[in-house]
Amino acid sequence: MHLLQGLPAPEDIGICMVAAFEGTVSRGKRPEVGETVRFLPEHCMMQKVHSGVVVHSEGARVRIEGIDLKVW
Repeated sequence: MHLLQGLPAPEDIGICMVAAFEGTVSRGKRPEVGETVRFLPEHCMMQKVHSGVVVHSEGARVRIEGIDLKVW
C-alpha cells in the first residue's frame, strides 16, 4: 500500500464506465431510491440485463446509475 501523508492513496482498479439510465417503469413495482435493481431497457440491442442503484424517483420516472468495471 502506498501512503500519502500517512493515509492510503487511491488504487488503480482499471477501466470503468459509469452509466445512467432515465426512463419510465413500465412493468413491475416502482423501486425505492437507494435500491439496487436489475432491469432490461426496451432499447437494448443485445437484450442484456443491466443493474444499478436508483438515485432519483418521481412517480413512474426513475434515474438509475451503475458502474461497470471492465476486466479483460
